[in-house]
This record gives sequence, C-alpha cells and structure tokens, in this order.
Amino acid sequence: MSEPEDLERLLGALAAERDPAKRGDLARELLVGAAALREGGRHEAAIGVAEGVLEEVGGVRLPSEPFVGFDALMIKAANLFDLGRTDEGLAVYDELVEAWGADRALHVRVKLADALAFKGHLVFRGPDGGERAIAVFDELVERFGGAGELELREKVASALAWKAMALQRIGRRAEADDVYDELVAGFGDAVEPALSSQVAFALEHKASNLIRLNRNDEALETCDELLVRFGEAAPADLREVGARVLKTKAHLLGLSGRHDEAIVVSAALLARLDGEESPRLRVLLAEMLLSSAAELVADERWEEALEVFDGVVARFEDAVDPALRERVALALSNSAVALVALGRDDDAAATHKDMVERFGDEGIASFEDLARKHGDSEDPSLRRRAVGALLNRAGILHELDRRDEALAALSGLIERYEDDGDEGVRELVDQARVQQGLLEDREDG
Repeated sequence: MSEPEDLERLLGALAAERDPAKRGDLARELLVGAAALREGGRHEAAIGVAEGVLEEVGGVRLPSEPFVGFDALMIKAANLFDLGRTDEGLAVYDELVEAWGADRALHVRVKLADALAFKGHLVFRGPDGGERAIAVFDELVERFGGAGELELREKVASALAWKAMALQRIGRRAEADDVYDELVAGFGDAVEPALSSQVAFALEHKASNLIRLNRNDEALETCDELLVRFGEAAPADLREVGARVLKTKAHLLGLSGRHDEAIVVSAALLARLDGEESPRLRVLLAEMLLSSAAELVADERWEEALEVFDGVVARFEDAVDPALRERVALALSNSAVALVALGRDDDAAATHKDMVERFGDEGIASFEDLARKHGDSEDPSLRRRAVGALLNRAGILHELDRRDEALAALSGLIERYEDDGDEGVRELVDQARVQQGLLEDREDG
C-alpha cells in the first residue's frame, strides 16, 4: 500500500487504534509505504506520512515496534536530503540524536552513528566546513569510541579518518597527524578487513601529510611502518595501498640522495605490479614505467627510453580502461619524440600518426591531465613534462584538422612559459614558436 490516499486512511486508523500491538503494526506499515513513496520520487508525500507517524507514536516505544519513531525520523531526513533541503535534514538528525542518543539498542546506535557520519560528510563538503565537521566527528567518537561491536568500531575508525582530513583541509596538519596516530593506536591490532583498511589509510595519509610538512624522514618511517604491517597483505585494497607507498618510499629515498636504495625499491615495486589484475594497480604500473622512461629522456638515453615506451604500448595497447588507454597514448607520443632525437624521422612520423589515429581525443585528454598535474611544479623536470604535453596536445589538434585550437594552444603555452627560468622549458617554448609559425604560414599559403 503506497498510494497517498491509502496511507492517509491508514493514518486515520492509527489515530483511532488503542491496542499498542496493533498501533505498532499500523505504524510499521505506514513506514513501508513511505519508503515506497521515496523510491518512486514522491518525497513530499513520504515526508507527510513520516510526520503523521511521528505525531501519533514518535515519542512512544511501542512493545511490538519500539523503533518506529526512530525510523520515521530517518525517513523524513532522507527525503529532505533528496529534495536538497539539507539544513532541514540536518535539523532532523539533531532531533534524532537528542531523542534517541541514550538508547542502548545496537540498531539505534548504528543508525545514530550513520546519521552523525553523514552529517559530518555533508558539513565537510560545505563552505567553511572544516571546523564544523570536526565537531561532528568528535561527537561520534565521544559517543561510540568505547563500543565493542564491529559495526560501531568501523564507524569510529572512519570518523577519525574524516576528522584528520578536515584538520588537513583547514591547515592543521600536525593535529591531523595526531589523529592518524590515534586511529592506528586504537585499531592497529584489528584483524577485520574494514578496520585494517582504515589503519592503512591513516598511515598512507600521514606519510603524505608529513611530506607536505617537509618532514621527509618521518614520512619514510611511516611508509616503513605501513609496509611492515601490510606489505604482504592479500586484499586488493591493501595491495594497492602497499604499492602506492612503495612508490612514495622510492621518491623519498631519491630526495634524500639514497639513489641506490630508491632504484631497489622501484625495481621491487615494478616486479610486484607485473601481472597484477587490479585496474588501479595496472594504471600505477603504467605510470611507473612512464616515469622511469621520463628520467631516461632527461638523461638523453633515448634508446633505453624508447624501449620502455615500447614496453608500455605492448603491455597495454589492448586495454579498454580509459586510464590505461591514455597512458598508451602518452607512450606513443613520447616514442615519437625519442625517435626524432635518434634521427629516425620517418619512424617518428609513423608513430605519431598511429597515436593520433588510435587515440586522438584520448591523447588530448591525457596531455591535458599531465599539464594540470605538473604545469606549476617547482621541479623543472616536471614542468618540462607539462610543457611537452601541451606541445604534443597542439600537434594532435593540428593532425585532427583543428588548426584554430592548435594555434590557441600554442599561443597559451608561449605566453605562460616564455619567461620560465628553466632552459629546457624555454627550448620547448621555442619549439612551440616554430610550430606556430609553420601553422600560420600554411594558412597564409
């Protein structure tokens, strides 16, 4: 029964009924109808039914249905959120916590934790939401931090992770590290997968946070702690975390001048990733190979770089994952650059044509992504990669007969980087000027 008029009759029956057991059954039937209305997108009607139930039995724990008042508030809030009436929905959550916060039933406590978590997430995403979100997550931890039930322990661990992210958002990174430590201390010995994932998340993000604070030695220690705990873990999500942290560790070792150790860690990571079926890990493998090839290009070791680029193409050219296809496009484009450097102009032209025919728009997207990531980097080698990507993007646009867009891309590149302090970047700007002149001459001809 989910038509509003039928539910209106049921509300009348509920108001007239005096038997507590029957009142509970009627109230539950009404909430089932309200849920059906929500599924059908009839949110105002669903709110009306929930409010009718609350008016009749909201403050009463009926023997047969002790949680109908609680569930009615949950349904009302959900429909308000569906309608975009977020502030009203949050107010209902506050009402829910106030009315049911002392209830010891697991069903209620889990749902209350869910409500607080959802409120925290909504606040976090809003303007100036950091401080307000921290307060919500603190309340969740305070209420349920001592719980022994797995369902609630998971909520507490997640709340600590979100609190740390909220602290990072408002620049309180040192305090965020303390919260990550609290999460690891509280749940580090847990064997349940959901909790292990939260501990790994905390350690990974703590390492990233320490890097931003220029505390690289501590970040390296945190990477090692994570790898000791989860380096051999079997679940896919933990394998992904372990792989990402190995990459971070190699980067940190390189920054500290421990290049031989960095090479060993990178080799171990590549060996680990070889043959992985996880989509995210396959993308990470492609990125690692492209990064190693970029280092070879920086040293002008063109033959070795070309071999790596060819390996990426051979390994992933049949992939359907858009992220992997973008990496293949990058590898082909950079292969053309290496071939030009080796004096193999005909092979370079054929490779570039192959890339444009197979990955035209995807190639443009991949170069735009690379430029966004590294275009303002303080590392000159990363800026060179970004400018090279923009140059390649302009070349693809030209190949696709989108001359005006190609000229606009070249003009933007020149204007942005013509005064760059790195000689390699300025050389790429000079190449952009040459391409710009050729395109303009062809149009004039």
